[in-house]
Amino acid sequence: MKSTIRISSRKSDLARLQSYLVGEAIQKHVKGVKIEYQFRESLGDRNLENPLWKMPEKGVFTQDFKEDLVTGKTDLVVHSWKDLPIEESGVTCVVASLPRADERDLFLFKKQSRPSKGQSLALKVFSSSPRRAFNLVPFFQWSLPFETTSVEFLPVRGNIQTRIQKAMATDDVHGIIIAKAALDRLLTARSSEFVDTQKFLKKALAQFEIQIIPLSQSPTSAAQGALAIEIASKNRRIKNILKAINATEDFRLVTEERQHFKSWGGGCHQKMGVTLKMQSEHVMRFERGLDQGDNFVWNQDILRGPFKQLQRPIAIDSVVETHAHLEKQILNLKPYRAKKNEALIITKGNLLHKNSGQPTCLWTSGIETWKQLAAMGFWVTGSYDSLGETQRPEIDALYARNLKWKKLTHQQGRVKRWAALQKLYKIQYRGWDQVYKFKNKKYFFWSHGELFLSCWKRFPWLKTKTHICGLGNTLDIVSKYVEPKNLITVYNYKDWKKKWTQ
Repeated sequence: MKSTIRISSRKSDLARLQSYLVGEAIQKHVKGVKIEYQFRESLGDRNLENPLWKMPEKGVFTQDFKEDLVTGKTDLVVHSWKDLPIEESGVTCVVASLPRADERDLFLFKKQSRPSKGQSLALKVFSSSPRRAFNLVPFFQWSLPFETTSVEFLPVRGNIQTRIQKAMATDDVHGIIIAKAALDRLLTARSSEFVDTQKFLKKALAQFEIQIIPLSQSPTSAAQGALAIEIASKNRRIKNILKAINATEDFRLVTEERQHFKSWGGGCHQKMGVTLKMQSEHVMRFERGLDQGDNFVWNQDILRGPFKQLQRPIAIDSVVETHAHLEKQILNLKPYRAKKNEALIITKGNLLHKNSGQPTCLWTSGIETWKQLAAMGFWVTGSYDSLGETQRPEIDALYARNLKWKKLTHQQGRVKRWAALQKLYKIQYRGWDQVYKFKNKKYFFWSHGELFLSCWKRFPWLKTKTHICGLGNTLDIVSKYVEPKNLITVYNYKDWKKKWTQ
């Protein structure tokens, strides 16, 4: 007789889908196991009137299932991990997770709500999260291609489809914030059970403009995008089985993220977002909001990485910002005229012709480029957030097709397998004698990979120095020449400089 594992979750499409993902993973790794699914409503599903942060019960989506685990009515429960209280009960525990989906939030803005050119909008957005409301007011003041005279957040409850339907049906509401992982999972589900949901979502998304909100501007609820597999603490059999499917690194990072969030108070009432993210072997930390004393906190940095980390502050006059001492020339710049159906990656705002039409997608290398394009009247879909252009933007599912990306870059731009290059200008540096003057300095910061290569070839003594750079293409180049013990990686150089120089 085959052994049976009983999996429970809420009844929504997303909750059932997440349970199926866990069940399929178990059957893939454990031979001869039979899966039984049990779905029912939680307290949070039955009470749709109050915002979550106003409800007194902890774990409004999860508490109802604990008794089933303790009494043996089910073997495991699959949750969206962000729904679980920070404080664990002890009688049950989370022992495994699947690979984490995209952590970020998604803004859907009704196309019909966009004001005419030169007009402003008193923006109203559906979201019940105090964290989102606090962090997104300043974000929307510059991220949109029109002026917002005010930003108001209105509570909304229900499953994904219900909330999106409410946004479309409410005339005086212009958009809605949703966890991107939820839409990604539903849109890419393989089971025919979700075909009707996918048809609805695809038709609905065609009525919205899309923005992926950068983690640097609005870190997420702790554990957003991750699944939690909860069991009775005494159930050793299931615990051992789940070891085979656990995404160990994601599990460790989300656990650390939740503990860090706990230090800020925890709970859905908090106006604080905390996200830890793996990026090119680096553990990034993003946190923004108000602490328990209503003090503003905004940190974005590298917690751990494969390269050198300073142990104590260094003298400010020991660091050379190389680009500041050279004359950078942009030659033969010809701004690009975008076509309506294009998906473009843009590293500088002036690379796009001001009279271009609106492309299907605009993706920027960093926040400053986003600000420039929004000020020019372009809708920006998202940004690499200065984390490096190492992979194609993960948004194909939202557009129901594979986007063909084109990167606007310089003559020395490097080929990406997933993006065509549109080379618009040439970079040239002058004033090399200025760099030679700093031969006695110890630390050199590089803002551009091609600048590093030019200096590296000219000045052999750079091999004895310690080098500092950001993530992405610059790091790819610098790390090929500099030993790990002589390389420091930073996320935001200005922040790093404040913290580590004196």
